[in-house]
Amino acid sequence: MYYKVQQKLVNPKDINITDEVNYIIDYAKNFDARLVSLGPLIFFSTNMGDAWVLDPQDKLAMCLMQEGEKQTYTITETSRNFSIEWDATYQIDGNKFIVT
Repeated sequence: MYYKVQQKLVNPKDINITDEVNYIIDYAKNFDARLVSLGPLIFFSTNMGDAWVLDPQDKLAMCLMQEGEKQTYTITETSRNFSIEWDATYQIDGNKFIVT
């Protein structure tokens, strides 16, 4: 199986977490699997209608959409910084994504 990889350089002052959340949710709504890395964060959608944001360094996770239904989450963003109210941790065991 082959995957098409696209890379785009982004100026740090142009980073917008809310835009990335909406971007990945839109793909999840269409049951389209995507992966985006942005600084220390990973955003991904699945072909099952799920969308997540992960902090790999601290093993934190937050579900944005589950089975096509948008979840409740809190992300606060200003022009200088952002905060995410993480509600889960995760681990990857082989091909399993385990959330606690």
